[in-house]
Amino acid sequence: MRDTTGRKKFFLSFFVAVFILVSGIPCSADYSATGTVSGPYPYTHTVKCIPGDSFTVSVKSEHPTSVDVLFMTPSGNEWAFNSVTGSDKRTSHELRHTAPAGKPENNAEYHHYKISILASTDRQTRFSLKQKQSKKVVDMLLESLDENPGVVVRFLKKRIGKGIQKWVEQGIEGAEPLVARLAPIMESVLEKRKSQGKKKNICPELIAF
Repeated sequence: MRDTTGRKKFFLSFFVAVFILVSGIPCSADYSATGTVSGPYPYTHTVKCIPGDSFTVSVKSEHPTSVDVLFMTPSGNEWAFNSVTGSDKRTSHELRHTAPAGKPENNAEYHHYKISILASTDRQTRFSLKQKQSKKVVDMLLESLDENPGVVVRFLKKRIGKGIQKWVEQGIEGAEPLVARLAPIMESVLEKRKSQGKKKNICPELIAF
């Protein structure tokens, strides 16, 4: 009897990765900032999150602050904001949110969120912000690479191309190990194609590292 459990597990994880990649890729690396807030004027930062991915928000401040994560939806020529998670009147905040798995209603590639940091007292206060995205896309590709490297390579060549170089340049977690493990696979493919007299039409970014 053929063991299909492993194959089913691989194809399930891989096609979840395909779904996420088709929906969009992380547009930036993890974000950090420091600054001051006072009065009714918050510090804000916009997060673009691919469907189904998650992010964490860590804020520390000298004096109490209130932190909100607001889901942004288009409303005419403006944005509407709805709080999805928050933390009030503290000097240390740890928040986490997972974006909906479905495609955004406005047919965009990303779900948009705004992080708001507001002083909770009448005193000016310094703060530090760290925002991290889970990067599950790269993790899934790394896991799938162990099971079926040929499928991963063909998919990256067709769907990502130069995007994989941007992942490395932007410091996306796991991108460098992914590219390092792809390099010998791609070199082997090129050698095979060369011996068969075929053109080297494989994306060079996949073997540049």
